Amino acid sequence: MRCPSAWSLRIDTQKPIPWPRAKSFKIDGLDVTTQHRIVVFCSGKAQQSFAFKFAEFKHSDLCLFLNDLYVTAQL
Repeated sequence: MRCPSAWSLRIDTQKPIPWPRAKSFKIDGLDVTTQHRIVVFCSGKAQQSFAFKFAEFKHSDLCLFLNDLYVTAQL
Protein backbone atom coordinates (compact mmCIF):
# COMPACT_ATOMS: atom_id res chain seq x y z
CA MET A 1 0.00 0.00 0.00
CA ARG A 2 1.31 3.42 -0.87
CA CYS A 3 0.92 6.05 1.80
CA PRO A 4 -0.59 9.30 0.52
CA SER A 5 0.89 11.21 3.44
CA ALA A 6 3.71 10.48 5.85
CA TRP A 7 4.83 7.29 7.52
CA SER A 8 5.53 7.26 11.23
CA LEU A 9 6.33 4.67 13.86
CA ARG A 10 5.74 4.14 17.56
CA ILE A 11 7.84 2.02 19.86
CA ASP A 12 6.01 0.65 22.89
CA THR A 13 4.13 3.56 24.51
CA GLN A 14 6.38 6.33 23.19
CA LYS A 15 4.97 9.09 21.00
CA PRO A 16 4.94 8.33 17.28
CA ILE A 17 7.93 9.69 15.38
CA PRO A 18 8.16 10.51 11.67
CA TRP A 19 9.71 7.74 9.59
CA PRO A 20 13.02 9.11 8.33
CA ARG A 21 13.12 9.32 4.52
CA ALA A 22 16.70 10.12 3.66
CA LYS A 23 18.75 9.21 6.72
CA SER A 24 18.94 6.52 9.31
CA PHE A 25 18.85 7.29 12.99
CA LYS A 26 19.62 5.42 16.17
CA ILE A 27 17.09 4.70 18.87
CA ASP A 28 18.76 4.38 22.25
CA GLY A 29 17.43 3.35 25.61
CA LEU A 30 15.40 0.27 24.74
CA ASP A 31 15.58 -2.45 27.38
CA VAL A 32 17.26 -5.45 25.75
CA THR A 33 15.64 -7.87 28.24
CA THR A 34 11.98 -7.12 27.49
CA GLN A 35 9.61 -7.41 24.55
CA HIS A 36 8.93 -4.31 22.45
CA ARG A 37 6.03 -3.46 20.16
CA ILE A 38 6.46 -1.48 16.95
CA VAL A 39 3.43 0.13 15.30
CA VAL A 40 3.78 1.62 11.80
CA PHE A 41 1.36 4.38 10.82
CA CYS A 42 0.33 5.83 7.47
CA SER A 43 -1.36 9.23 7.71
CA GLY A 44 -1.95 8.60 11.40
CA LYS A 45 -3.66 5.21 10.93
CA ALA A 46 -2.02 2.03 12.19
CA GLN A 47 -1.02 -0.17 9.23
CA GLN A 48 1.19 -2.82 10.79
CA SER A 49 2.39 -3.86 14.21
CA PHE A 50 4.68 -6.52 15.57
CA ALA A 51 6.54 -7.41 18.73
CA PHE A 52 10.13 -8.53 19.15
CA LYS A 53 12.73 -9.32 21.77
CA PHE A 54 16.40 -8.56 21.30
CA ALA A 55 17.13 -12.08 22.59
CA GLU A 56 15.62 -13.47 19.35
CA PHE A 57 18.58 -12.02 17.42
CA LYS A 58 22.33 -12.64 17.50
CA HIS A 59 23.11 -8.92 17.88
CA SER A 60 21.40 -5.98 19.56
CA ASP A 61 22.22 -3.66 16.62
CA LEU A 62 19.00 -4.12 14.67
CA CYS A 63 17.78 -2.25 11.61
CA LEU A 64 14.11 -1.45 11.09
CA PHE A 65 13.26 -0.54 7.50
CA LEU A 66 10.38 -0.27 5.07
CA ASN A 67 10.51 -2.86 2.31
CA ASP A 68 9.78 -0.84 -0.84
CA LEU A 69 8.38 -3.78 -2.79
CA TYR A 70 5.71 -4.83 -0.28
CA VAL A 71 5.68 -1.60 1.78
CA THR A 72 6.03 -3.50 5.01
CA ALA A 73 8.27 -2.83 7.98
CA GLN A 74 10.99 -5.40 8.52
CA LEU A 75 13.45 -5.86 11.34
